[in-house]
Amino acid sequence: MTFSKKPQKTFNAFKKGGSAPARFARPTAKTPIRSTSVPGMSIAKLSKLVPTVASKSTHRPAKPAHGPSPIPKKAPGEFPMRINKYLGWKGYSTRRGADDLIAKRMVTINGHFAALGDQVNESDTVEVRNTRKPESYSYYAYNKPRGVSTDPTRKGTIDISQSIPLNGMFPVGGLDTNAEGLVILTNDRRITDRLLNPAHEHMKEFLIQTIGPLRSNFKEKMESGVVIGDSKPLHYSVNIISDTLFSVRLHDSGSHLRQMCSMFFAEIESLKRTQIMNVTLGKLTPNAFRRIEGEELTGFLRALGL
Repeated sequence: MTFSKKPQKTFNAFKKGGSAPARFARPTAKTPIRSTSVPGMSIAKLSKLVPTVASKSTHRPAKPAHGPSPIPKKAPGEFPMRINKYLGWKGYSTRRGADDLIAKRMVTINGHFAALGDQVNESDTVEVRNTRKPESYSYYAYNKPRGVSTDPTRKGTIDISQSIPLNGMFPVGGLDTNAEGLVILTNDRRITDRLLNPAHEHMKEFLIQTIGPLRSNFKEKMESGVVIGDSKPLHYSVNIISDTLFSVRLHDSGSHLRQMCSMFFAEIESLKRTQIMNVTLGKLTPNAFRRIEGEELTGFLRALGL
């Protein structure tokens, strides 16, 4: 099939607003629609080889205003669950430590060695070999000062184990290096998922000092509920103490707290966590710790289901 180059004069005149020549006129009911034929090929076969305009559609559905809905998390203890989560839930180790146990072939499911990513059902028998749970658990409230990290793997910082003489204890829940306040230290890995899993929504309280004075509508805005990214609306309970000092109670991790304050023109100068559930910081001085015991410990463990 050959095509000859046509002069552009008529077409250019049409672009400048002239009347449309016959070959550019829109067909009417009385105008027959002509099609180019190819010798030896029917129109039906040709249409299958040449993509139509509709197949190149550029239409895209509009994105939701707040991004895709997050995948709902399973409730603690809901089966089936991954083997490393199961071991953390039962208090054998952290999830990362569980992966190490599995890699060392120290975990079996129904008599067979577990593999990374295996799922556990409620009826399965899980055994962990050559591991011993501590004979007794200990719990401490610690006042973390600025500059001390709750992450021992973070380079260039001093972690808690280097700051205080408590061997075998680890922090449950992180706190920014630039933040200060209450951190719970323990050797009981059972409470890790029960305390940190967002499904539990345990109360935490922070005391925040701002650089400049708070706006008159700051409390109203913080308590009205704000969506950040794909999170559900965050509702914080705010108590204004002075023009530059307030306390806030929340039931999430608090990771969005600095961002929310910045959204409402309240730049944070200092942030201190003063309470986790029924455990309070009290009169602990920076880098000091005390044992959690008595009624305080009983209420704390009861709230965690232990």
